[in-house]
Amino acid sequence: VMFPTMLRTLKATESRKEAFADVQKLIKTWKVVLTKFARNTNDQKETMAAIEPWVMSDGWKQHKLMMPLIKACYDQDVFTDEAILDWAAEATDRGEESVKLKEECKQLLDYLEESGSGGGGGTG
Repeated sequence: VMFPTMLRTLKATESRKEAFADVQKLIKTWKVVLTKFARNTNDQKETMAAIEPWVMSDGWKQHKLMMPLIKACYDQDVFTDEAILDWAAEATDRGEESVKLKEECKQLLDYLEESGSGGGGGTG
């Protein structure tokens, strides 16, 4: 719940590049807090599910930020590959919008499935 609340403090931007830069800055600034509250795979998966409504909200939806947001969290060791793949596997259970977000993340999901490292955190 904390991460979506932090994201809601961001002002909507015109460009995807600017929006992503703001998200990245937020993740880097709050990494210690985020990792403290998203300690295990289930916490991380639930955090990603909680982010979905923000990513799909007016002002942000057009930027398609789910994949870059998850990738940035992966790179900062906030989300593990296992948590990301679990989040994707449960998309159908969460509904049509979640499935669309999962499809948006296909390139990242394919990479994580191919790497098969099984939960070590982001390495780049």
